Amino acid sequence: MIIDAKNMVQSAKDVTANVLEELDPIKADVENIKNTYESVHSADFSAALVEANNSVTSLTNVLPDLFNKITSINEQLMPIGNISENLNRIRELIQQARDAANKVAIPMRFNGSAGVEVRPPSILEDLKGYTSLSLFLQRPTSRLDTPQTSNMFVMYLGNKDSSKDYIGMAVRRSRLICAYSLGGNEAEIEVSEPVYQSETKDAILDHVKFERIYQYAKLNYIKGATSSSSSSLGPFNSNSGSSHTLLNLDPDNVVFYVGGYPEDFIPPSTLDFPRYEGCIELDSLNERVISLYNFKKTFNLNTTEVQPCRRYAEQSARTYFEGTGYAHVTTTLLNSPSSTVRYEQTIQTTADEGLVFFAENQDEFLSLRIEKGHLVIRYKVGSQPPKERISGEVVNNGMDQPIGIVIVPKKIVLVLKSAQPLEIDNVALFRFDSYYLGGIPTSLRERFNISTPPFRGCMMNWRTSFDASPTFSDTLGVSRKCSDDWKLVRTATFFKHGVLDLSDDGFPFPNDFQVGFGFYTLELDGMLLNYNHRPDMLSVLLRNGSIIVRLADEEHQSSKKYDAGSMHYVTVIKQGDM
Repeated sequence: MIIDAKNMVQSAKDVTANVLEELDPIKADVENIKNTYESVHSADFSAALVEANNSVTSLTNVLPDLFNKITSINEQLMPIGNISENLNRIRELIQQARDAANKVAIPMRFNGSAGVEVRPPSILEDLKGYTSLSLFLQRPTSRLDTPQTSNMFVMYLGNKDSSKDYIGMAVRRSRLICAYSLGGNEAEIEVSEPVYQSETKDAILDHVKFERIYQYAKLNYIKGATSSSSSSLGPFNSNSGSSHTLLNLDPDNVVFYVGGYPEDFIPPSTLDFPRYEGCIELDSLNERVISLYNFKKTFNLNTTEVQPCRRYAEQSARTYFEGTGYAHVTTTLLNSPSSTVRYEQTIQTTADEGLVFFAENQDEFLSLRIEKGHLVIRYKVGSQPPKERISGEVVNNGMDQPIGIVIVPKKIVLVLKSAQPLEIDNVALFRFDSYYLGGIPTSLRERFNISTPPFRGCMMNWRTSFDASPTFSDTLGVSRKCSDDWKLVRTATFFKHGVLDLSDDGFPFPNDFQVGFGFYTLELDGMLLNYNHRPDMLSVLLRNGSIIVRLADEEHQSSKKYDAGSMHYVTVIKQGDM
């Protein structure tokens, strides 16, 4: 049995290696295309497109099957003994491959007959109450010899049976529309101006951001977003009605089509138009970076016949850490062992906890983490047990916080912007040629018993005293851009007696209102929400597994009890005297 398990692990490792081998060409070709964007040599650009087409074709045929095989193998294997370590590495490699595919930020050009089925998010529960989708799109300049249609399909995320819940976009009469359906209640938003038309060679793309909270939706539209003369339109708003407020997607039947769709799919009537002609680039879904290159299938996509759009992409100096991974920095330490070494980075976060810096050598380590908003430096040298020191400075206020770790002979110094340096004497720290920012791989977590979650927030200006611009040799859950949306926090974990206190200053109790949230717990009793400023009172609580709503002197109880440990959603709506 153990031999069979080991064989299965080896098989899984082989398949994982194949995934990464298949992913490498597209990464290389994307870099070729990026480099060629800056060149005026059309011959080189054409050659890069041929190579890109070969990679896309190869990945179209191989990568989805490999992902499915690896997932199947991972579900079958039992994590026993050293097999557990192999499995964790395999899962991490798979996640790394998908993460790399999601970071390919190049617009795909669609010719009116092509389409892409993007790999949907793994946690559809995250989209139920809140959905945020950001993308770029462009239409080619009209020509007399090739007239364009003014109605086109753009994207669809929903159940394969389009009569059920979905979110979608289309171009109708040359203007973008966003449509969504919750429990059969449909609503749509239409932009007031046509989609920008530009040449493919130097494309100018519009930016679309669709946001939905329960039945309410908002659309922000920036026309010519990638040009120097962009203009903001909106926000445009819509409401699908209060009878159904959640986006219910079946994991076994969810599809995510962009640009086009297969022959066996029938779009909802609002989106039932010819396939897209022009360029589309996915940006983010619920603040997570996504890409058209993280696809399950493509339909009639040929990057040689239909060249991708070339556009200017502004590079951000900030890097976003999603709170799921790490960045590995490999350096060459040329200084002598007795010299002073400095490691610097600037962070920006609102998280209470997070691993900022980690270095190791055999059984020794040095870590810098955030705990309850304060920096904690922890280290282990030689045969001594781990020791730590806590800084009094609060660093999770959402502001830029320059941090320096200075290693001098027999001393470690933590340098902060507006606080006294924290000095730790009599420490003969080990040498290391690489370190991690924002988190560490699972194997190191288990080896050093590290439970601090990965860092979530922005990071910039990472450098050392011997390398002004070190590069990341390996990343997971790291994006080369950091928008203000990262500060949006939509989940919180409560322990016994834990309270999130929100100020009601300037917020009078309304006559009509709607309040909603999702929760899961193993407890049968507890307060979920409480507003108590007499005579205005609203309480939502659990009593013996039932939801209780108190409004002023009235009390209502749910007819069903909730299932312990499952996600549930509560919505309280007051209209007039109802």
